Formats: sequence, C-alpha cells, structure tokens
Amino acid sequence: MDVLVKWDDGTVNCVNTRCLKTIKKRGKYKIGARVKMFFDEKWYFGSITMVENTANVLTTEDQSDSSDNEPLSKKIVLQPNYKQVSSSSSISVHQNNNILIGPFNREPILTELLPLIPDNFGVENNCEINLSKVISKIPDENNLPTTSHHENKEKDKQKSEDSNMSDSYDVREPYSDIDLNDREDPTYHIQSCEVPRCKQEVFSSCHLCKILLCWDHFQEELPNCVSHLHLDSDEDVIRKRPIQKTPVNKIIKIPEDFFVEGSPKEYQEVKQPRKNKRKIAKVLKNSGKEYVSVKTKKTIPERKLGPACNAEWCKKGGRECRKFSEEIRQAIFSDFYNLADLQLQREFIVRFVEQTPKKSNTKPDDNSRRTYTKTFFLPCNGERSKVCRKMFINTLDIGEKRLRNTVKKNQSTGVVEKDKRGGRDKISALKDKALRDTITSHINKFPRVESHYCRKDSSREYLHGDLTLRKMYGMFLNELPVTKSKPSFSLYRVIFKKMNLSFHKPKKDQCGVCRVFHEGSEEEKTKIKDIYDKHIVEKEAVRKLKDNFKSAAKNDPKMFCACFDLQQVISLPISNDNAIFYKRRLSVFNFTIYDLANRDCYCLTWDECSSGRGSSEIATAVIMILKKYDEEKYVSSAQLFSDGCGGQNKNSIMATALLYTVLQSKHLAEISLRFFSPNHGQSEGDSAHSAITHAIKKAGDLFTPSQLVPVFRLARQNNTYKVYQLNYDDFLDYKKLSEDLRIKSIKKDDAGNEFKWSDIFEFFVKKENPDKIFFKTSHVDKQYRSMSLKRENKLHFLTIKKLNKKQRSISMLKYENLISLCSGLKPVISSPENKLFYRSLPHSQN
Repeated sequence: MDVLVKWDDGTVNCVNTRCLKTIKKRGKYKIGARVKMFFDEKWYFGSITMVENTANVLTTEDQSDSSDNEPLSKKIVLQPNYKQVSSSSSISVHQNNNILIGPFNREPILTELLPLIPDNFGVENNCEINLSKVISKIPDENNLPTTSHHENKEKDKQKSEDSNMSDSYDVREPYSDIDLNDREDPTYHIQSCEVPRCKQEVFSSCHLCKILLCWDHFQEELPNCVSHLHLDSDEDVIRKRPIQKTPVNKIIKIPEDFFVEGSPKEYQEVKQPRKNKRKIAKVLKNSGKEYVSVKTKKTIPERKLGPACNAEWCKKGGRECRKFSEEIRQAIFSDFYNLADLQLQREFIVRFVEQTPKKSNTKPDDNSRRTYTKTFFLPCNGERSKVCRKMFINTLDIGEKRLRNTVKKNQSTGVVEKDKRGGRDKISALKDKALRDTITSHINKFPRVESHYCRKDSSREYLHGDLTLRKMYGMFLNELPVTKSKPSFSLYRVIFKKMNLSFHKPKKDQCGVCRVFHEGSEEEKTKIKDIYDKHIVEKEAVRKLKDNFKSAAKNDPKMFCACFDLQQVISLPISNDNAIFYKRRLSVFNFTIYDLANRDCYCLTWDECSSGRGSSEIATAVIMILKKYDEEKYVSSAQLFSDGCGGQNKNSIMATALLYTVLQSKHLAEISLRFFSPNHGQSEGDSAHSAITHAIKKAGDLFTPSQLVPVFRLARQNNTYKVYQLNYDDFLDYKKLSEDLRIKSIKKDDAGNEFKWSDIFEFFVKKENPDKIFFKTSHVDKQYRSMSLKRENKLHFLTIKKLNKKQRSISMLKYENLISLCSGLKPVISSPENKLFYRSLPHSQN
C-alpha cells in the first residue's frame, strides 16, 4: 500500500508501507500516524497525510473514458519519481491556459488540497495519486469553462453512470508537443536539471527556490541560489525539456532508491514518566486544587478565598484589615498556592506570623494553656500590614491545626524545620549498603577469564561465556538466606555494570579507526582522514589478493591457498551445573587452517598442560600442515592469510619458521604470508569457529579434551573437519631458532632503510634465496624489500629443539578448583575416567 508522508523537515513523499515502520508499536498506517524510514544509514521521521484506498483503485481502462468537458482548473497530475522520490514531484496545474510547475509552488497547493482530501483516496495501478476528484472541488475564477460548473458536473455524473465508473477524468494538455494522452506508460518525470545550459539528470530540488537540480548543482554551497536566478518561463521550461517516459517494469521501489531532502533528524524515544497517584495528589493538594485522597478515595474540593473579617471591629484593635480589598486578597491567595510546595508555604506563614510571650493572664491561678501571643500580618503594597487571625486564615484558606504546627516548626534561628516524612533513614541506608556488599561479594566469586583479543587493549574483566546475568542472579537468590530481603534484578545488573565486567564474547572485528571515522565529530574525522583512507585501501587490497589466489588455487593443484586463525579459548568441563561457574577451569586451544580451494579445514587442538598459545605453537601448527601438503599433494606454492597479531603471527619467529620450512621441503618453492588489515581479519575460517561453537552448545556435558575431538570433527556434516590432537612433545622451539639467527635484531633492509616488524604486511620466502626474507609494508606495493641473514648458510645446519621437555603445570588454585568438582555428594565430574584425568594433571606446589 502506498501512502503520502510529510517528513519533519517539511518535504512530502509517496512511499510504500513496506519501506516504513510505525513509531507506535504494532501501529496502523493511517492518516496522522507517525512513521520512520531508514535510508543512507539514518532514520527519517514524518507523519502520514494520505492513505491509499485499495477498494477504489482506478484502472487504466477506467481512465480512458474520462470526461472531456472538465475545466482545466480541475486537472492535476501528481507523478512521483520512484527512482528519486523527493518533494519536487511533478505537479502541473492549468490556469489561464498556462502551465505552472508544481515544484516552484508546491506547499501552497498541498495546503489547499489537504483539507479537501477524504479519509480514503484512489491510487492508480501505476502508483500515481489520483487527485482529480479533489481538484474538482477547487474553484477557479480566472479559468471559467464554456459551460457552467453545474452542467459539467451533471454531464460527468451522467457519463459516469453510463460507463459504470466514478470520478475518472482525462488529463489534457494545451500543447501538442507534450503527449500526456498516451496512457500505456503513465509514469513521467522530468530528468533534466533546471539550471540554464545544464542537461544532467535530476538529483533533487533546491531547499529555497524549489528548482530541480542535478547532483553537481545540488552540492554547490552558493548563497541565495545565485546560479538559479536566470530561469526560463514555466512554459518554456516544459517546451524545452519534454517529459520523459520511464518503463513501469524498471520502477523498482527499494529503500536504497528513496531520496529524502533535508538533514536527518535523529529520533529519541522519550520514556514516559510513571504516574504516581500519591505524587499527583500531593501536587494538587499543595496547589489548592481538587484531588482524590489516596487513603479515603474521597474527592477533596479545591480551596477558595474565605470571607473577610469585620473591619470596624479590627479598626478598634489597631489592625489594618480594611486596607485589603478582594483583589489584593485574591492575589495573595493565588501567589500562596502557586508555590505548590509545602515547605515554601510554611516559610511564607512563618514570615508573616510573630510569636511573643504573653503579657498577662486572663484566668486566675495561671491555668491558661496559652503561653505565647501570635500577631498576624499580610503583605500590602510592599509593606507588612497587621491583620486579625480570621483575616489571615481566611485569606490563605488554612486551618488552625496547620497554622499551629507550622509555627511550632519555626526554630530559634528563624529557619523552618524540614518535613521529616518520607525519604530514607540511616538504617535503610546501612541495609542497602550491606545488600550491595553481598551482591558484590557474590559476583567476585566468579573467576575471571582472559580475553583472547582484548588482553592489552582493555581494562574490562570478563566472566565465562557460558554465564548470563539472569543465571547469575538466580544463583545469588538460591544462596541468599531466607531471612534476608531479596534485591531486585535491576540492582544486581547495576552493580555488575559498575564493576566493569562483561561476558567473554568480545567483538574481534570492531575496528577503532572505522568507528571513530563514522561516529566521531567532524574534527576527529578530519584528523584521521588520511589514516582512514590508507586503512581502507589496505583492507580492500588484501581482500582482492585473497580472492585472486583463491580462484587461482582452484585451477592449479600445485598451489595451496589457505587462511588460519586461533579460536577463542574453550574451558573444560562444560556443564549446566551451577557449581562450575564458581571454579577455574582447564583451557583448551583450537587452531584452524582453512583450505580456500577445496574447503578442507584442519583443526589442531591441545590443552594448556601440553603447551601455551605463543608464536612457536602457532608456527608449529602451520608448518605441520605445510609439510603435509608438500609430501602428499606436491604443492610448489603456498599463499597464506591471517590476522596481524604481533604475539602470534606477525613477528620474526614466524618468518624464521617459513624460511626454514621452504628450505627443508621437497616440493615447496615459495611461501607467502599476508596479514589482514588491523581489526578486519574476517575470513572463511570464521565459519569453522562458528560451527564448532554451535556444536559444543548442542553436545551437552563435556569433561576432557578427548571428548572434544568428535565434536570438532562432526561440526560440519559434509566434508567433516580433520582434527589433530597435539601433545607437549609435538611443539618445536622456533623462537630459539630465530634468536640463533639474530633475525629479530634486524632493523634495516638491504637498501639501508629502517623498518618496524609491526609495519610489515607480507612475508615472502623462496628456496632460491636461502639467506633472504622478502617483505612488504603495504599490500599495494609492487616491489618487495628484503632483509639478509647475518649468519649466512647457517640455517641449513641448524636443528630445531623441542619446545617442551614435559607437560606444563597449572596453578595450585586451579587444580584445587578442578578437584573440588570431582568430590562431594553430587560431584559434577562423576565418571572414574574423567576423575583420573583431572587428578593426574601436573600442578605447581605453591
């Protein structure tokens, strides 16, 4: 369904409801409804002014039998351009046989039409809005038809009844060179820019003079439409630029095709305050208005100005009540209740009531309860005038009790004591602090895990990814004694956020440069524009290289093209038992190498007792697969891609391992390792990580690393993953090899130019150059730079030692946590084989 939307910046568009969303949840698309549309990464907001009536849709056949005797003032064509739906939709109105172009005077026309438009209106099959019926109601004194308006109306009615149609009119133009009678393709739009001597396609309209502009003239920053002044007449504009036809089958309405004029206005949904009956009644009471008592449910009438006192009697007592007219008393009464605050009203009363000790006793034996004498005043012409008690009470319409209590609250310093009702006392504050401390101590029971990607760049601590805030809150309630009050989930969440905690699901590919450039201020964008441009060039260049080598590897069996990455840490045991969330668990690593040509994926896994996750471990895993392809598939070229993690991939250790491998291999002649742009390391290998994570969630309870092997293998049904479980003696010490060759100490290339290892984007080694490592500091560079080994011909004679002589030990605290899961009345780890595995783990004695 098509609707006409008036945006908040004043422009009007014809939009399909499939491209809109209602602001109100589950709202309907009706006149007056607030809607929004997402375009160009921004939201635009507006209101619906017209809605399509599908019951009265006019067909093309119906339009062909329209009346020919209608006045020209009744004819209007509203033809939105769906390729660029803007406020300058073509509206042509005939007056005195002249044509007025709609965009130049759009708003007055729409203003006159809107009051005449019914709740439902017809829309033609080609989505043109049929406003003939509406325009027929607009009188035009300057363009009278040859017959009367009544006669034309009767003829139209008669012809409509004969043809079984209603309200269909034909559009006639007084110019023969503009063929609007051709209804085979009724969608028209002007495609030429309105600036003189410009024939570019229309992009939008000027915000000031409403002239149709191309993109070049639209983005000009000329004040007062300087380049738009020398225009032809409206009639010449149409004659020189005939209306073009656009085939209906090419009109595809998608959100990207819509263009909305004006700057976007961000919509911020205002949270409606909660309606508190007590607070509402309190405000009404203090304002002297009628309110409903929360306790008694009775309606308390509003306060009114009371009667004045007997001025003659007060005159004898030296009072000035006679000075106060009804207007003055009414002004005092209004100002008093306009304060709408009990404390301020009390201060007003105390300011005009003086209390002094009584001077004499009127009762014998001093049995009077009165100890003070009160003197009352009221403001009059900027001065305090003495009045009687009745005048004071009736003017403010207060009771004796309120007067008495207010005077009692006046302290010796002249300050009125504050109202002690409501609020929080010290006991409640102490209880709240104790409750917060209890929540904090419970959250601190959960061990922190190290983030795989954000170890150095973030101060935030992470809890295990299996946890959720709702699960932690449920565990807290189960441990809370019955006698203690239960805190709300919102309080638990607030304390959790203040502790700067999160669950172990960091965003690996969230690029800081891109985020600042897209979300930062204009000043920040200007500062990093050069950095951002280079960043994007490198990102796109390495993506293109990967795609090219991927296609080449599919056609060349001698080429091996792959990407590799280390998956997030997997913690064992995995179970739904709440006890494991309070314990430190065993870390398991999974390194994947994904063959881009045939989609083979190799998973090399080991636990933290076998080895760590440093550069030697990563190099060992990569070299194992390279040797496999060299010996079994006889590849001669290897093209590798990975992220640029300096502690694992982009370092001298990896370069040494690649050079050593190409020299020791039988068929490999060259190896290239390219690094993705920082924070843009997405690759096909991420699909394997996602599939494995999903398979682990569905596998149920897992306790040992050996149980993960079948889960990894069957994570993909077709072409299952190939899993290798590594032991501590499988890893080689490539770091020691790099130190022996003194590769890390190289700071200059062979040309004498300095470089940094962190700036390198590619390593390239060849068998024919055994003493050189080639590299690039940009993916767009055409020539390689080279560095030479300081110890020539020594690499052939060096042997690589084992990285680990025995299994690595875990901390005593982690070992005790794991053993505690194997004991108790209901142990989490109940199988004897699994218990034996954890009890045999090497651990430190401290």
